[in-house]
Amino acid sequence: MTANSGALRRSRRHLAAALAVVAVLLGVAATVSAQAETPTPTASPTPQCPVLPEEGCRTPIQPHKAVLVIQDRGTFTQIFWKWIKGAATAPSDFGNPIGTTAYDFCIYDGTPQPVFEFHLPPCMDCWKSTKTGFGVIPTSLYAKLLLRAGSDGHPKIVMRRPSADPLPLTSWALPVRVQLTNSAGVCWEAVYSAPIEQSAQKFRAKAD
Repeated sequence: MTANSGALRRSRRHLAAALAVVAVLLGVAATVSAQAETPTPTASPTPQCPVLPEEGCRTPIQPHKAVLVIQDRGTFTQIFWKWIKGAATAPSDFGNPIGTTAYDFCIYDGTPQPVFEFHLPPCMDCWKSTKTGFGVIPTSLYAKLLLRAGSDGHPKIVMRRPSADPLPLTSWALPVRVQLTNSAGVCWEAVYSAPIEQSAQKFRAKAD
């Protein structure tokens, strides 16, 4: 083997090694680019609803004063719950969600079992205190959550939240029960036995 042929082979090996390195670098760059273009999804909090609904939860003092609307909007499911004319609730019943009190929003069907659940841990940056309770600062967790205390007929809870997961609305057995519970041991609920609409795209009802 001549010196020239040996040098040529070494040159070819070096070229092949360099091309391999370039291929690896291009692959890494493509992966980084794809990750940059794809938003990192927010981690879903761990659901913590009981297997069975809580007992003794506070309800509206008048019938039909809690509205539940769940609507499939194609790319997400919008959940809206408005609980008004509620039983007496003191501000202290809400605990301190800014620092120590967690909340769970739970929907049960008539089986009964949880058909939707969401956990909101204590969060300093998520909540703001109000004169009568607390409100959630809009985040990826909740679009809106309002807690308002008062004597009989004055407490109010409003929750609006999008869900990335479709919900099998037509398969829900009646009655549907919605509960908001907190780690301070207090819960609020409404029961829906006769929905105004129950289709694959929408569940709409007023409480019993």
